[in-house]
Amino acid sequence: MQSRLAKSLYLGLAAVSFGAVASVATTASAKSKAYVVSNTTMKSDPTTRNVALTGSNAIYTKPGTAAGARVVASKYTAGNLANSKNSAYYFRAYRIVKTNRGSIYYKVVSMSGQYRGYIYGGKTANEYAGGVQAANTMTDAKLPATTTATFAKPGTKNVTWAAPKYTQYKAKKMVKSTVPYAKDTLKITKAATKTREGWLYYYVEDAQNPNVNGWVYADALKIADANTIDAKDGITLNFVDKATGSAISSKVVAMPKGTTDSVTNYQAIQLANANIPAGYTYSLMGSSSSVAKGGAIVVYLIKNPTKLMNMTPKVFNANAPAEAQTILNSAWNSTANQDALKKDDFFSPAEGTVVKGTEIDTHLAKANLKEFVVKTVPTADNLGSVAYQFKLETPVNTVASSKTTTNIFYTATKGTVKASVNNGAFVADAQ
Repeated sequence: MQSRLAKSLYLGLAAVSFGAVASVATTASAKSKAYVVSNTTMKSDPTTRNVALTGSNAIYTKPGTAAGARVVASKYTAGNLANSKNSAYYFRAYRIVKTNRGSIYYKVVSMSGQYRGYIYGGKTANEYAGGVQAANTMTDAKLPATTTATFAKPGTKNVTWAAPKYTQYKAKKMVKSTVPYAKDTLKITKAATKTREGWLYYYVEDAQNPNVNGWVYADALKIADANTIDAKDGITLNFVDKATGSAISSKVVAMPKGTTDSVTNYQAIQLANANIPAGYTYSLMGSSSSVAKGGAIVVYLIKNPTKLMNMTPKVFNANAPAEAQTILNSAWNSTANQDALKKDDFFSPAEGTVVKGTEIDTHLAKANLKEFVVKTVPTADNLGSVAYQFKLETPVNTVASSKTTTNIFYTATKGTVKASVNNGAFVADAQ
């Protein structure tokens, strides 16, 4: 009897103890997750709610400490987006969430629309902190000396925008084509650069067709020369390629100080050397005679030697593994990739030629060097390869020279390539 009683008491106590432990565990679990106490739409001017990531926090489908929150962009990815030179990875904040712990989360969406979710923003509403910081997507610039312009190459490319693409969320084109406005005179009223890319934009106003008014890429405009000289009041220099006899360009220049009716041959040579087009060197004049005011003279030029641009690949993101730079160097300098660069005349410009970053981007894409994957060693399970994905950051303008080096920046991401996963495509490592 006593034995059965003792056994019953033991089992009863065990059951009570288990229930108590289970109760404590459940409560602890419940307390480990925060919950939302307020969720409001931000009402301030949307253009004042542009933010950039800091890289210190991930983006989640729900406030990060709430039950069921899933990762949209890991802290590692957020770090890459924070360091990006692409305006597509600025964000717009549009909701504020407060949790029972007093934490503030912002619901954000990237300018490209690729990423959307909640990110920790500190302890005070409307004061960005934690994973986000206020961002100026555009930086004011100086107006050109002349503010009158026309569209340089009317078409569907480089049209006017309400805001340059990705500097505001869902920025829209003002017109689909500038062809109908090819002869319109435009007035430049504002100038700014895209903060991340450094590209210059002008805000133009079209008095004839106000619907055109908007921001346009500066190189898409032909700006009137404030120092334009009438041919009858100066000397016309007709530049010609000495080797081919082909016309290069023409330019009207002012008469030198102290001259009224004509310039000597020596003066004409000085004028020519001061106005030689980029990529050429002076050879000789087409005549040894003096040139009368309003007259013209041929100037023969020699095209500067061409040489493959000095380009050095660089890993852009500081959080990439150290080996990423070595792997990038090896891939870049491979015979196949170097042959691809050499076959494109764009990468062998004449000395002194100005090369635009946007064109570098386009031609690297043609050479399959805008985004590529490099396999390294076998994975631990021998089912694939450890690999790196390299994505080109936006190049900047440069001047072709055998004496200078142009850095080509890439974001490096480590991952794997397995035939049995993602159809054999690159998969980034979880961060």
